[in-house]
Amino acid sequence: MFYNIFCFTFAVTNNDVNNNNVNKMHNIGFSKNIEDKHLSVPVQLFSIAIEKNISRELKLFLFLKIYTSGHFKLSNTFIDYACYSLDYKSPKTLKKHLDSLLKLKWITLNSKSGSYRIIGFSQLSRKLKITSSKSVEFRYSNLKTFSGFVAAVTITYLMMVKSLHEKRSREKKWSRSKNRCPFLYHLPLTYMSKCLSINKSKVQRLRKEAVNASYILVTKNFYFTKVPLEQVNNFKKYSDKKINDGFIRIINKQVMLQKPDYIKSNLVFYKKRSLRFVHSCYGKK
Repeated sequence: MFYNIFCFTFAVTNNDVNNNNVNKMHNIGFSKNIEDKHLSVPVQLFSIAIEKNISRELKLFLFLKIYTSGHFKLSNTFIDYACYSLDYKSPKTLKKHLDSLLKLKWITLNSKSGSYRIIGFSQLSRKLKITSSKSVEFRYSNLKTFSGFVAAVTITYLMMVKSLHEKRSREKKWSRSKNRCPFLYHLPLTYMSKCLSINKSKVQRLRKEAVNASYILVTKNFYFTKVPLEQVNNFKKYSDKKINDGFIRIINKQVMLQKPDYIKSNLVFYKKRSLRFVHSCYGKK
């Protein structure tokens, strides 16, 4: 039996607030054309951002890729629009993250002209030793739920990697044409924690952000047993080690086994042929 967790999003509209936002966006040079633009971003870039704790820098980098043609200068209009889009409280935050991107060498600065240049995804993939050719569509609107988007892309990618490894271990063919992960797939928190080199509490927080932003759906996985309630202690004592580690749950006076949650992703991955394959710990995907 499964217990589902459903995500609901509530939107509260206020005419005065909406009008103020429209006026503000108009004053800083907002164009609706930017909402129609999208990027094809390597999926491993998001997991690397989590591992290296550079999600804020990645957010600015993707904004620059959408908003500019690849070169830009720090005009007042640009600074105002960047701060508005990225929810920066002051231009100092923008300057801080631009300096971080310069240190990472994701952007370069011509000191004579004051012009910045943004490197391409192919160059960045070689720099970061990205091996997967999978990419995901990223739009301006995803900036508002960026933490959840980063988490969801990473979780979806790990689901595909784990599924691929399991299929290979069973010596079954893997269809390269598939870009969706399985409809429901189990992904233990310990597996994600190990892959991303972060603790389980952070993994739980990231997964919650992805759920709250409606990028993924998490379903609890409980298995009914025929063990009488009065025999539960013996069941714990003589059962498998994983059960002894705390996977037994008593719900409505029923002894149940809790297995890893099932996850359904609403994201779709595509194959980006321009990405080059180099050696890394992930291997070719």
